[in-house]
Amino acid sequence: MSAGAAPFTWELPEDARIVALVFERSEAERSATVVDTIATSIARRRGRTLVLNSESAPSPLDELAGAPERAESRGMAEFLAGQSRLARVAVRRADCPYVYLPAGQVPEGVVGLLESPALARFVSRVKEEAGTLFIVMSERGQPSAGLLDLLDGYIAVGSASVEDHGMQCHGHVPFESSVAPTPALEPEPEPESEPEHEPEAVEDAAEPQPEPAPTPAVEPEPDAAPADWAPAPGRARGRRPRGPLVAALAIAALAVGNWWAYRNGWFDNAISRVGSMIAARDEAPAAAPATETTPVETPVEDGPATADAGTPTDPLDVAAPTDPPEVAAPASIPPPPDASTVAAAFESAAERPYSVLLGSFSDPAEAAERVAEIRSLHGAVLYFMAPTTIREVRYQRILAGAVASEAEASALMDELAAVGVAEEANAWLLRPVRLAYDLGVFTDRAEMEARIDELASLGIPAYSLETALDGMPVFRVYGGAYENEEAAAPMSDALDAAGESATLVVRRGATPSTP
Repeated sequence: MSAGAAPFTWELPEDARIVALVFERSEAERSATVVDTIATSIARRRGRTLVLNSESAPSPLDELAGAPERAESRGMAEFLAGQSRLARVAVRRADCPYVYLPAGQVPEGVVGLLESPALARFVSRVKEEAGTLFIVMSERGQPSAGLLDLLDGYIAVGSASVEDHGMQCHGHVPFESSVAPTPALEPEPEPESEPEHEPEAVEDAAEPQPEPAPTPAVEPEPDAAPADWAPAPGRARGRRPRGPLVAALAIAALAVGNWWAYRNGWFDNAISRVGSMIAARDEAPAAAPATETTPVETPVEDGPATADAGTPTDPLDVAAPTDPPEVAAPASIPPPPDASTVAAAFESAAERPYSVLLGSFSDPAEAAERVAEIRSLHGAVLYFMAPTTIREVRYQRILAGAVASEAEASALMDELAAVGVAEEANAWLLRPVRLAYDLGVFTDRAEMEARIDELASLGIPAYSLETALDGMPVFRVYGGAYENEEAAAPMSDALDAAGESATLVVRRGATPSTP
């Protein structure tokens, strides 16, 4: 360590938001306590503060932050690979003002995480949102050029060097002076000024949600006038409301009209006409032989005689009677197309070889939860899952859309990134997945949806595309979307286990229209 290294003053410049905490790897256990003290001190002043450990688990800092189990099972490595949500990674102790992000199992070691372009993008997002992020790294760590440009300096811990890290040093914290900051250097904030740190803030750091719409101003109720309210100058005090008087006059007018109609026989004529219409409908030819009926005079107060048999009593309903179903000749209804005809229609439909990759999850339940979440954010797009294997580990890919060209997929990706569904717009996320399993063709939308529900109950994610046949929509249910037959093998295994037989075909059709 340089002899001229200045001690850390337990304060950071306002514009220092991304700061590395550098320590000697041989001093990892003692350095963990110093890291916790520094982050706690700054977080109490600034609020929204994150501590990202770039050391692969297990690490002494994982143990101190209360995250040994989570660090081993998942961590920033999984989040940056798109296989987990940030909220699943973050750890927050009840007595701790900062949020801890463990590295997890990083096969490539420290260098692999610090050189990840995805980490640089995450750090950039935190900086844009005015958060504070401490990146804990050993002296051998070499950040990528993109990440190094984002760092606002570093703090040396213990025996770490302060000369060779290519960024500004904000001070040095030797172990003998790192028990706690002095009160003069770290004044405790007033209780009411201490910012709250909700775990949801971590999710916002990487997945900003759209701002809520402003609440419209609420007009005061007429009866809720303030006590000092005075009537308008032109308003007479003590005047009675006109509503009851108008209503009384209307009722009187109706009564006079009804009396006049009764005296002139209008009711009798109207009821006679309604009875004639009902009788005419009863005389329509039916499949069963007609039985003789004796006309019955119906008093005015009892209504039409056929009311008990379900005949409408409203003249508007009676004026347009509908023929019973038996009147239509069965031979005049064309039979629905068979499965081979529908399949032939799909063979002439346009191919849909591209989709946008939104992430991969090792836990199917977590993948389903993410699909439900993004549908609530932006439901106007087709989302589906496709099981696949990556380095002998089974994942559930989440894909969006089924489009005809890479340009359309790129436009869809930009749309999803704009609404927060996709983390970013990256050409790598445009996947040429032209193959899918054919799980049935249908002419009826309800039958198609029932088939998808049936497959879901068997643990098989499915979706549908449609095409036109004689001007009417027909549907095909697909399973997965893959680059080649090898990538589709996990779906084939799942179908075999469920007792389903299916063929891998070229994906064709369009996203089903709204019924």
